[in-house]
Amino acid sequence: RRRRSRRQLVLALSALFAWSGSLLMAEPTANTETAASDLPELRVEGLEPAVQERLASEREALHELLAASDDPALQAEGFGELALAHHAHAAWEIAEAAYARAAHLAPEDPRWPHARALVLEEMHRLDEAEAAYRQALEVLPGNPAAHVYLGRLLLERGEVAEANALADGALGLVSLMPAALALKGQVALADDRPADAIEPLRLALDQLPEATRLHHSLALAYRGAGQADAARRHFELRGEIGARPYDPMLVAVEERKVGERLLLLRGRRAFDAGDFPAAVEAFRRALEAQPESLGARLNLGSALVAAGEAEEGERELRRVLEERPEHPEVHYNLGRLTAARGEAAAALQHFEVVLATRPDDLDARRFAALARRDLGDLETATPELVAVAAARQEDVLLQLQAAESLLALNRFAEAKELLMRAHRTSPNDGQLAHALARILAAAPDPTLRDGERALDLAQRVAAAAPSPRHLETLAEAAAEAGQCDAATEAVRGALRALTAATPTPDPRVQARLQRALLRYTAGAPCRPPTADG
Repeated sequence: RRRRSRRQLVLALSALFAWSGSLLMAEPTANTETAASDLPELRVEGLEPAVQERLASEREALHELLAASDDPALQAEGFGELALAHHAHAAWEIAEAAYARAAHLAPEDPRWPHARALVLEEMHRLDEAEAAYRQALEVLPGNPAAHVYLGRLLLERGEVAEANALADGALGLVSLMPAALALKGQVALADDRPADAIEPLRLALDQLPEATRLHHSLALAYRGAGQADAARRHFELRGEIGARPYDPMLVAVEERKVGERLLLLRGRRAFDAGDFPAAVEAFRRALEAQPESLGARLNLGSALVAAGEAEEGERELRRVLEERPEHPEVHYNLGRLTAARGEAAAALQHFEVVLATRPDDLDARRFAALARRDLGDLETATPELVAVAAARQEDVLLQLQAAESLLALNRFAEAKELLMRAHRTSPNDGQLAHALARILAAAPDPTLRDGERALDLAQRVAAAAPSPRHLETLAEAAAEAGQCDAATEAVRGALRALTAATPTPDPRVQARLQRALLRYTAGAPCRPPTADG
């Protein structure tokens, strides 16, 4: 009965892999030497009991099959099944050896060299992986996933022309295949043709919106093509999920996963895709499968926080700390939680634990600096924020945070320089444009001012969002540029917008705008006051 159920699995897998035409199988050959004992021994330390049981069962089934049959094709299926199970649980050496044995026994079956190539890539044996992909394509040229995998591998080696041909081959088999379109775009980028990269990358994202890593490539393409607005939008959308081709072999591998590992992988995929309730469910099940797993508990706590269940998430994170008091990821998450509650001192303690073991962690450096700033230690916080902002110039909020700290220390020249650099990187961000316009219009040091440029920036910001604050900045910019009538009109607009925004406007803001109105209506010069009066 055991062998009959195994044969049913083999048939299901064969049907799954047959993209075009019928699956080619080897004719039986006599006296082929096979032995499961020749495979590397599995190290079971650290494996879950369910995984150990599954892999032991697979090896036992292979022994039974080899003892009962000398049919090479059937033996190949047995080694393939063993390889799939070990592949599913990252037992790379055994999986690779078993796939190689299956490919030897059934040289016309494209599944085994293809799957072996996947494992060889995981093992960083790239020359062998390339040869295995080529072998799979010789047996089954209509294998679009192998076209993409081999194309990616060759692109990393700088073999652009063949990578492009492989992308075209995949698209000839499956029109609008997202992974092949992504490869096509990345080939164009590598070939210094950014304009040609835009369309395939855009189509790939249209077909597979969850492949957020493609936003980074598309941003580079738009930037190279001189389209700064589009580049900024896609930089802000970039994520960690790539465009993987549909691959029946990986489906087969996934089906053979058991235990906590599978559930952790599912939870991480859901988390990366922003589906936090699904991530919580997967991590709960992982913890049920392995109650002592700190990784499952840490991931559950993080997912609960992301799903809005902060109190329960914090409880799970603190339970991890009971076992691992210095765990950096737990301290980072708790630091973010306590900072969000306004507990800056507690947050700083958590971030300092992270930095003790990971001093170059930019996120921890940033949030530790923000906690110090909130505690009033601007002298320590500001240089850190400026340094992290220089390393992450695409992060608009970080640039603004660093500039605000500089301004709080009256370091206007440095704030201006930082904001000008940030504005060059993200020229169409309204917050950056507004912050820069304010310095150029009203910095206490008149040598830092530039009324004409401030006016240009402020006009664009106010046209897009005519808020009281934006109209006030427009008035200051117009006054600095010597246009007192325009300043008067803008500040009157700010007063009207303030009254329309709330039935009880802030009297301090009203008073400030009224004073500005008196200055502007008095005629030139009406520029904002400087530090020396």
